[in-house]
Amino acid sequence: MTPRKEREVPSEEIPLFSLTIEDGVTPKTDRYNRDFLVKDNGSKTYEVVYPGDIVFNPSNLRWGAIARSHVEHKVVISPIYEILKIKTDKIDPAFLEHALTCPRQIGIFATRTEGTLIERMAVKLDAFLLTEIMVPPTIDEQQKVASFLDMARDEIKLLKSQVVAYRKQKRGLMQKLLTGQWRVKHVETHNGS
Repeated sequence: MTPRKEREVPSEEIPLFSLTIEDGVTPKTDRYNRDFLVKDNGSKTYEVVYPGDIVFNPSNLRWGAIARSHVEHKVVISPIYEILKIKTDKIDPAFLEHALTCPRQIGIFATRTEGTLIERMAVKLDAFLLTEIMVPPTIDEQQKVASFLDMARDEIKLLKSQVVAYRKQKRGLMQKLLTGQWRVKHVETHNGS
């Protein structure tokens, strides 16, 4: 991986995006709008992110603020983030994404933070680039591992959405029972004696 240090002003063709732990590289929402803090908003340049680039927040990497861009076009993002270009002839991008975002690796990154104040601690780019990652020797093996992990991630996402739907259904049923909208027949049980 090599750092990408390209900058541009946001435009309709190159929109401003953000990085979240939950959604990765995603369109910037009003929740994260800090434009009022910028003096010259019209000419401020941002870091360019291409499809497939790795983006991480040095200050929040210890909590998992890292993702590969799945956006199909280039975007710009705040200069607080680090952007890395992947050399795809050496490693499968999907495998690298899984390797960098797994809980074990996030824990390793957490040990690489530097700074004297907790709220200012960050993983510097040099420390990030020196971190070793276990990689299968061939691209074919990496792709197989990534494919399996993609399927597992999709299955977990489906199961989580089912749990949310079941909880919502349970709340609805409980509401109907507690408000008297539905009644349950009282059934007497007799003891065999």
